[in-house]
Amino acid sequence: HRHVIVVPQGRQDELQALVSELRHHLEASPKQIDVRRTLRPLTAPHRLGGSPPTNVGPDSAADVLRRLTNALDADPAANLRLGRRASCKTSGALIPRSRPLTPLPERWERYLRDGVRPTLGGHDHSRSTYEAIATGALLRAGHTADTAWQQILAAHPDAMTKARASHRRWILHVWNRAVLDDTTFTPVANRNPQVLAGVAAARNRLWALLPGQRSRVSVLRVGLAILDRMERTGTLRVPVPERNLVLDTGITDRTTIRDALRQLQAHGVGALHTDTLAPGARRARTSFEFSVPAAEGPEIPPPGIHTPLPPTLWSVLPPTASLFRHYLESNSAGVSVTQLLTGTGQIRPGAVPSRHQVEAAADMLRELGCIGLAACDEHGIWHTTVPEPGDPRYQTTIAEADRTHRVRREQVETERAAYRSRVFSEWGRQRAAAIDKQRRRHQAWWDALGGHEQQRRRVGAATGFARHSPHDQVRRTHQWASRRRAAGASEAERHDTWISSIPDEDYQHRAAHRARVYAARPSHERWELAAAWAAHRREFNVGRGKQSPRRPDHGGPG
Repeated sequence: HRHVIVVPQGRQDELQALVSELRHHLEASPKQIDVRRTLRPLTAPHRLGGSPPTNVGPDSAADVLRRLTNALDADPAANLRLGRRASCKTSGALIPRSRPLTPLPERWERYLRDGVRPTLGGHDHSRSTYEAIATGALLRAGHTADTAWQQILAAHPDAMTKARASHRRWILHVWNRAVLDDTTFTPVANRNPQVLAGVAAARNRLWALLPGQRSRVSVLRVGLAILDRMERTGTLRVPVPERNLVLDTGITDRTTIRDALRQLQAHGVGALHTDTLAPGARRARTSFEFSVPAAEGPEIPPPGIHTPLPPTLWSVLPPTASLFRHYLESNSAGVSVTQLLTGTGQIRPGAVPSRHQVEAAADMLRELGCIGLAACDEHGIWHTTVPEPGDPRYQTTIAEADRTHRVRREQVETERAAYRSRVFSEWGRQRAAAIDKQRRRHQAWWDALGGHEQQRRRVGAATGFARHSPHDQVRRTHQWASRRRAAGASEAERHDTWISSIPDEDYQHRAAHRARVYAARPSHERWELAAAWAAHRREFNVGRGKQSPRRPDHGGPG
């Protein structure tokens, strides 16, 4: 539904060949893409009614075309010069944030100088990935689009080969993407690299899951929503309440969500933890949790800049829109409509999509394009894009999504309140009352001991705990924390409350004493303890030190 005005300059046959190639590549009919010799005036009423607004009047457009034609007729060599000037000045290169010009990191300097590809983590080691990361390195080193392009032209013949083949393509799909990522997303240095690496590795395993099976679409939607939550919260283990997943994925069938969680674990994407609902746990305040293992190696797998969009967005888009968006992001080189249908599980590998499937996918991609989340190049290849800050189309869609999501959230909260108010059996009620009574008796016994006796017992317990090996210390701490979590308590909140209760002066003395004790340990014990406590903090979302940040989006009650 767009017109492109072309001055062929006697090259009508080449234009026809280009259009035929586009039809074949996009699997479009001659009516969908054709060459017309006449065109309705831009301001004339349409046959279906209405007069579309125009940016320029017909006279202004004609003047521009006439000047261009005269210039080409007067100087045939101007064709090349005009093409070069257009590629530099009208290519739409975005301007990055101002930075001082600094040397490139050594590995990317060596890549441009000698064509030696540095080692990357993850599974995507394509040429496009290397060129995208190298472009980002040039941007962060203070280069503009022009100076970065000069670096690319002067690079080793084995480096940036795809970028050198098309300056326009590099600008639109590599440079502009790097600028938007740099402007929109949180810098990688301020995000947990272990979490990013683990989530990226899990996402690679997820895309290879269940090829050709009908259940793959729902499993992908649930898995991608969980991995997005991990990136938002900065942890490799998150709660997965079914009602929250209903809101994040738009899948209203809870049985489908349960089956997807089981399949994610069965096929090695991650682990589903059901011990949080062990006997004695407060079912109203807990849920199952899902975790993925940390990736091997410290480096962030490329592209390392994926930031999940607001989960509310998918409430106003077609059900598989989130799959299309994620698949485009995982393929930086771009994909065709057929590849997209195969990769997202819409058709079996090797199958030929029907015309209806192609048209439905194209409509969805265009809908993503309308809000700035996807774009199609001249070859019919679709790429992911990032909406510009303040884009009115994107902001309008988000506002509509928030309204729709609010209605669904109210329904979910009503259902959740009804679930919590139910008594499943007399035995369950009596058991819960007995546990609560025992807890209150224990607290009353402790309070009756008095401050001196409490302190004596604390010192004795701490002394006995210190005598244990690092392995036994970590094991006991993990057992106690798991027991408290099963009872519905938050280990992170408990830690923050305890830290806040210590006066600053006492806290400094305590920290200095523990530092001396830690330094006196053998080196192998120090390494073992450091690794174990880091794993414990990740497991239970516990912060460090006096200023323990509260991480948002922890999933809420289930």
